Amino acid sequence: MQVGHQRSTMSFGVLSDLNSEKWTEVTEEECTTENGFLKFRIQGRRQIPDMDGRWTYAIATDDGTIQQVFLDGCKLKSKRDPLKGIVNINLKLGGKEGRHVVGIANEDAGEWLVFKG
Repeated sequence: MQVGHQRSTMSFGVLSDLNSEKWTEVTEEECTTENGFLKFRIQGRRQIPDMDGRWTYAIATDDGTIQQVFLDGCKLKSKRDPLKGIVNINLKLGGKEGRHVVGIANEDAGEWLVFKG
């Protein structure tokens, strides 16, 4: 008889739409502004058809500056947006020209993730 169960973040939330070989869970303490995570508002999103596993987002900072960023490491052949339903989120940007999402802090779902490539 099963007494309890452990929550599996692989079945829902952001991580369920990401390739678990490319993303890893970290602690909430690792996802602070001191570690490069900043608050953004998602303004728009789309999947890049030629690049399976990549989405692009238009994000805005608190001062209204909008930029385009890329989210790699999504599940291949999936048409589901990993950040579906999320408007406000903390992201860490890096990679070429600082336009790639390398960290996601989804506080509402209790998910703290970093891209491991």
